[in-house]
Amino acid sequence: MLTLDVEWLTGVARAARDPSDPEPDWPPQPDRIFSALVASWGALNEIADGRRALEWLECQSPPKMFCVRMASARPAVDHYVPVNDQKLERALPRRRARQPRRFAVCALPEAPVHLRLIWDAGPNAEDLRALNLLASATSYVGHSASLVRFRFVAGLATSDTRLERDDVRTAPYPGRLAELKRLYDRHVAGDERARPRRSAQLPRPNYDAPRCNVFSPDWFVLAHAGGDRPDLLAAAALARRLRDAVMSVVPQPPAPWISGHEPDGAPMRDPHMAIAPLANIGWEHADGRLMGLAVILPHAVRSSWQDRTPEEWRARREFEGAFAKLMSMGDGAISLRLGRAGVWALEPELTPSRRSLDPHRYTKPAQVFVSVTPIALDRHLKRTGAAAREEAAELVARACAAIGLPEPSRVDVFKHSAVRGAPSARPASGAPSRPYWARPGFLKQRRLVHARIAFADAVPGPVILGAGRFVGLGFCLPVRDEAPR
Repeated sequence: MLTLDVEWLTGVARAARDPSDPEPDWPPQPDRIFSALVASWGALNEIADGRRALEWLECQSPPKMFCVRMASARPAVDHYVPVNDQKLERALPRRRARQPRRFAVCALPEAPVHLRLIWDAGPNAEDLRALNLLASATSYVGHSASLVRFRFVAGLATSDTRLERDDVRTAPYPGRLAELKRLYDRHVAGDERARPRRSAQLPRPNYDAPRCNVFSPDWFVLAHAGGDRPDLLAAAALARRLRDAVMSVVPQPPAPWISGHEPDGAPMRDPHMAIAPLANIGWEHADGRLMGLAVILPHAVRSSWQDRTPEEWRARREFEGAFAKLMSMGDGAISLRLGRAGVWALEPELTPSRRSLDPHRYTKPAQVFVSVTPIALDRHLKRTGAAAREEAAELVARACAAIGLPEPSRVDVFKHSAVRGAPSARPASGAPSRPYWARPGFLKQRRLVHARIAFADAVPGPVILGAGRFVGLGFCLPVRDEAPR
């Protein structure tokens, strides 16, 4: 067990939740505390002992958090501050334009400890010594005038009745240190968009609520971070490549929900890990560029992780640790080697800054869904002509039942997608040859169709259908159209 005590030396905490939010950020979340320790590590020339200790800390389960109640939140007023001027870097501040900014402040009662974080695991003596070295170098949290004193203690510190339990909303995760370091390096190099983001999505899905979809709405998002960006047509091949990379670093043999196979090698009948492409599609000027990949777990697996049993925590940490291992092997990014197509670098984003990477775009309930990637039908069509289209619609409806959705009220199948920027299922007849959808061997002979699927009532996403649903085919986007009754 490890305890971190934090005291605000002036009795005032200055930190904002968001630039547009006038309310102070109290209590500061564990990820903010971790970021302050990372800043101290950088100020100490990135010492090796500090890196090892921070990497140990980020791999622990989220800590319990206890804090005092703030005495009062001071009204936030506008302060007009000079803006940074890139064109005239030497211009005096008094000559620069000024913009309004608010500084959120809260007063705290006098107390020896204002915030306490408690981790279930305890570090070894070397890591504890390194953590306290970083703690001694940490002088503020949030605003530079928000002075603090950090102190790590092995074991459980003396209880304080003035401290009240509070919910942990954002906490560091494996690979967070590398992510912060990478963003800092990009910012120093001149990338103004390289800003750290919160470490976890908020709020978390309600796993106790009844759910008809077998796929979890809580995803692991990997964003494009450099290298040769593949084409969306290669989505299925990329999914297989990422799945193989994850399987190579998790404890062996891989869990069936990762590999998709039972211990005896037979295909798994229950849902397992799916990987879907996230692309620049559905907007007015969408160009179909591949922006990243989403790792989507079965809802049953994600739900079990909320039990907080040792076995479930171990399974979760082993899975999340796989991405940290892949990043360490790829110089801070996950590198997918694509043969002649080059190398594609990906980095985790738990709070995506681009709407194309936002899971909610695909998981929100809707009555109508349209396919972004074509659906691979579960069997060959036996009919021809107009009857073949009806048979394909029946197979799509059956695919909805396979992932727990109700029977659609209507299914229309097409050759082209109704989503702007999404490629067609098949090239046009007589058209010049162009790249076709790359598919693993077991999908090469499957018929591909796009579809518009309507339900009588709104159903939750993600909707991923057909024989290729675990490798990114049959990935659907909810739309606002009203379903026909």
